[in-house]
Order: sequence, then C-alpha cells, then structure tokens
Amino acid sequence: MTTPHITFYDIASAAPVRTFAPNPWKTRLALNYKGVDYETVFVPLMDVEKVRRDLDVPPCRLYPDGSSFYTLPIIRDHHHQIIKGDSFDIALYLDDKYPHLPRLIPPSSISIHAAFNQFVDTVFTRSGVSHLFKMPLDATTIQVFQKKMMDKFNIPWGMVTTAEQEKKDVETFKSNLNDLANVFRCRDEGPFLEGACLSYADLIVGGWLMMIEETFSKWDEMRGWHGGLWGRLSDALDKYKEIN
Repeated sequence: MTTPHITFYDIASAAPVRTFAPNPWKTRLALNYKGVDYETVFVPLMDVEKVRRDLDVPPCRLYPDGSSFYTLPIIRDHHHQIIKGDSFDIALYLDDKYPHLPRLIPPSSISIHAAFNQFVDTVFTRSGVSHLFKMPLDATTIQVFQKKMMDKFNIPWGMVTTAEQEKKDVETFKSNLNDLANVFRCRDEGPFLEGACLSYADLIVGGWLMMIEETFSKWDEMRGWHGGLWGRLSDALDKYKEIN
C-alpha cells in the first residue's frame, strides 16, 4: 500500500471517533478541497501536548496567562519532509507546495484571509454562550476540558442553565453572528463569500459550522438563521467533509 503524502493529526472525539473541533475541521476541509492524499491520526485530547512535543512542533497559541496552549491540527508532509502546526499556516503551505491543485487563498488576499480568520474565530468564541456547545468527549476528558476552560479562559463550559436562560443565550448567539452574516450578504448569488467561487474563507466558517453541527442542539434551527445562510453554506461544503 502506498503511504499517503500527508499525515493529519486531529483531535479525537469519544466513540465513534470523528472530527469535531473547528480548527482541525478547517484543515480537513482544506485537504479535501485540494485533493491531497492524506491519512488521519486521531489523538485523544489528553495526549495532544505529548504528540505535539514528540513531533517538535511548538505551540501556536498561548493561554491568557502566557503559558503554552498545545492543540491541533498538525500535518506531517512525508513527501517534502515538513511539519506544520497551525490551520492557517497549513492552508498557506498546501497552496505553496501543491500549486497544481485547486488554490485555497489567492496570493493577493493572504492578509485579508488572515484577518478574516481572526474575525471569525472571535465571532464564534464570544463569551456568554460557550455552554450551549456540548463537546463529544468521554466523561473524564470533558471534566478536564471544562476545568481548563474555566481556569485558563474563565469560560464556564458545561454550565447548567434554566430553559429560559438557554433560550436567551441562543438569541445572543444568533445576534453574535449578525456581522458575519452581513459580510456574506455582500454577494447575493451565494452560497460562498465570493458568490459561486469557494475560497479558504468559506472553509474557515465551515470549520466552525461543523463543530456547531456536532455540538449544538439547535443546529437544525440555526440552519435557517439569517435567511438560511448557514444551512446553504454547510450543504455546499458537503463534498469536502469526508474523513479519511
């Protein structure tokens, strides 16, 4: 059997193991869109730091207290003998090393895509609604995850609320997406940010939508928010959601 060009390290969910975190989804969508030959290694959340250290990949993020935040994705390109450990850097790398395959980011818009990536991450992580998302992790891992989110980010992940409060929080989350929805509405022909033409910007949002589809009980309702924008975009990305 031929060894795939790329090994993709992804965060493992509870069984059945699948992709659920937004940044690994960004990379999986990008790999599938490019059509690069790859295989997935699912890493339990508790082992992510060890795997990253073993591969000698420095953390690409920091906690607010300045300590290292070890997370995924990582890709290891066996053909070029290069390892990358940040979803945006991976997208740039794939375009650089595989230019004969469909391009993710036009060279003239790299800075715009970088800013858009930060904007989208901020939109989906605004405080106050994180407890709406139920991460598909086993009982032990979810306890560690929730404690770390509280200790490091002061995010009350897993907080239990009343039905009335949850309804208000869902409306807050919907409101948080207004600015992003308005960006997409600049082109009426859709379903992508640039109309009929897909770019990495759509995969950035798609990564978050895939996480929400997995973790948010109101996903079916959310598909219809903002004129059905999120449902149309998710459906348009279906062909790139394969888990290899």
